[in-house]
Amino acid sequence: MPKRSYSASSSAVSSSSSPPPHHRRRHKRAKIVELSDDDEEEIAVMSQSGGRNAGEAKESSRSSRKGEAIMSEKTLKAPTAAVAAEQDDANEEVHLVSSNSSRNTNLSLLSASRRLNKKRRQKQSVVPSGRVHASEDEDDASSHKNSTKVAARAPPAASVCTSQSRVASTSQTATDASPSARSQGASIGRLSLVTHDASGRKTYFDGSRFYKSRRSGQPITPNDVDLLELVPIDRATSFYFSSFGWDVEWFCEAILAKIPPSATKKVVQVIVGCKHQRDRVTEVVPTTRTDLELRVVHTLVKDRYGSMHSKLWMFEMKDEIRIVVGTANLSQCESQDFIWNQSFWAQDFPLKNLSSSRKKTSEFQEDLIQFLQAHETTPSLHTEFLEKYDFSGARATLVTSIPGLYNGSSIDQYGHASLHRKLRKAFTQLGEGTTPKNTRAFYGCSSLGSLSATFFKDVKNSMFVSDLGIVFPTQADADNIPMYGASGAGCIFLSRSQYNKGTFPRESFYRASSRNGFINHAKICLSIAPVGTDCNGKTILQGWALMGSHNLSVAAWGRRQKNGFFIRSYEISVLLPPQRYACTQQELVDRFGVHFHFPPKKYRVDEEPFFREFQ
Repeated sequence: MPKRSYSASSSAVSSSSSPPPHHRRRHKRAKIVELSDDDEEEIAVMSQSGGRNAGEAKESSRSSRKGEAIMSEKTLKAPTAAVAAEQDDANEEVHLVSSNSSRNTNLSLLSASRRLNKKRRQKQSVVPSGRVHASEDEDDASSHKNSTKVAARAPPAASVCTSQSRVASTSQTATDASPSARSQGASIGRLSLVTHDASGRKTYFDGSRFYKSRRSGQPITPNDVDLLELVPIDRATSFYFSSFGWDVEWFCEAILAKIPPSATKKVVQVIVGCKHQRDRVTEVVPTTRTDLELRVVHTLVKDRYGSMHSKLWMFEMKDEIRIVVGTANLSQCESQDFIWNQSFWAQDFPLKNLSSSRKKTSEFQEDLIQFLQAHETTPSLHTEFLEKYDFSGARATLVTSIPGLYNGSSIDQYGHASLHRKLRKAFTQLGEGTTPKNTRAFYGCSSLGSLSATFFKDVKNSMFVSDLGIVFPTQADADNIPMYGASGAGCIFLSRSQYNKGTFPRESFYRASSRNGFINHAKICLSIAPVGTDCNGKTILQGWALMGSHNLSVAAWGRRQKNGFFIRSYEISVLLPPQRYACTQQELVDRFGVHFHFPPKKYRVDEEPFFREFQ
């Protein structure tokens, strides 16, 4: 790990006991396969036949097509309920979406999908560089309407042929594929294995998108989540939360009280940025739950203008771990009622297969462990438990900030220098090098610091954009918050004295009016640019998005100094790297978990932002 200007104690998160070896084989539920029309027919027929021989079933279906009802594609992809098949230890856990399917049918479907995946891999050929593939919106089975993929050559200027306006990623950046598949430009689509419970809530996350917070009473959609979906209370064996603010009473009621009793002690660990919150634990936490071990640690931040501002959640389950990065602190108004609009990213990662070659750590895992180990906490933390999980399939990359002064080879490890390094790598993979087509970005945040001309220019350079719009609420946006008015904008911070400085980028302000009228606490930056059209005249978009705890401030992102790169705060965000999509602009905005109207409207001459001074 890079050296900092002051030493950091070893830190991390505690782990539960490692699952038995036979549990390590149970990670096929998120198996990714691609289907041709014949493949889908075979799966459908097998499902109907209750698992009889695939070839016989397929032949029988073709010979009596008119008189035999075959399970339609819609049945596979829009089920009445998700079926979670909990197998014996000798079998593998898999969640299949089907109507009235028995356990044997589920196993037959899984077996068929494996054979088909093997067959498709054997037939797989190299796809020429520059193609764009239409793929499914992989994290919600209900959004699947047609699994036919249409691939076409992406021209330098135009004419990328896709038959649908669905989300599509370039073959060069298909992060859901294996390394070998990515190098060949393979397009990977998911069989309908994305799982939901009977109420429609998501129970599995593949990391391919950002989600908006769902307010109480709102219908469940593929684009949003609530607390019960993100926190697997019934399945987790250990819980980890980091939060700048912490409502202890609410946490005990909403989280601790709902963890089911267990014969094995479960660890609940919370890292907070305020020492007085840790000290209050003994006054509030009930002592009747002997099966729970609550550990609350305080992160030491030496800089008076810095903070421990990250919102990172991790949940160990029987055979996987869920990583959640979001914008919400641990309080009822932020994490449950969503009085302020929030955004989240989540992905479930399996245990490593110790017999495979995946013993090497991935960039995602290294960044995660480095971030946790950098926390100077009392008591100290441990990260060894993260070594047993396979993070090689991460769909996003982490961008972190760790307090300290960096120079030499470590100067681009954190802050906006790290964002620049990772975007440059992604653009290079797209074949655009340091001159990407994305030249404009919009940054929505809830707090703005002293934005000098030098710092603002450095951030734009790190994002490879010449125009960076600051999306921030006006006084009118705050006054019109439903039910609360301006009192509901308590998460917004901007000093009038800072705004009135001559070097402040006032000309870059855009309105942050949200689609539901509530104030945005989400910190999200996105860039969307058209890069061509398909043969039907539909626009191909290239986009990337960043979401997490980073506000637009020097403390969060760091600044260049004569003696190095200096950062004040602990921050963590996730980057969905640049990819090409065959979809509408609104579909891509929804995929990026954006609450404000896009593109946002620029401030009028008579408009000013909502001001709230730092205390």
